[in-house]
Amino acid sequence: MKPTTENEELLRDMLATETPLRESTLQAGLAALRHRRRWRAVRAAMVTVAPLLLLAAWLLRAKQLRHDLASHSTRGPIVAVTDVTVEGTRIRVLSDEDLLSFFPGRPVALVGSPGQQQLLLFDESRN
Repeated sequence: MKPTTENEELLRDMLATETPLRESTLQAGLAALRHRRRWRAVRAAMVTVAPLLLLAAWLLRAKQLRHDLASHSTRGPIVAVTDVTVEGTRIRVLSDEDLLSFFPGRPVALVGSPGQQQLLLFDESRN
């Protein structure tokens, strides 16, 4: 006959009918199973809720962008205050104030030395 190994003896002792070791082992196993089941439920909920939250955020952002575009387009045409034109053309020269008046309520700046300035729009994302 085959001799019993330590693992088999330990298993037999744990599965004996009324030992405290058996009870604590079963309780620990049940707690581990409950923990795994809880985490499975949490992961399933996250997989369901996360795309819905992303969709809601995207829709809100799209609505805000549509609102911003609509508010910019309803202002009407902007007419330059100055009548200085480039000689021989119909191109009007804008003053700094005239240029900035095209962007009311938006963070903008003119950067550089006079005549070499660049207009920066701070609320635009880089492409």
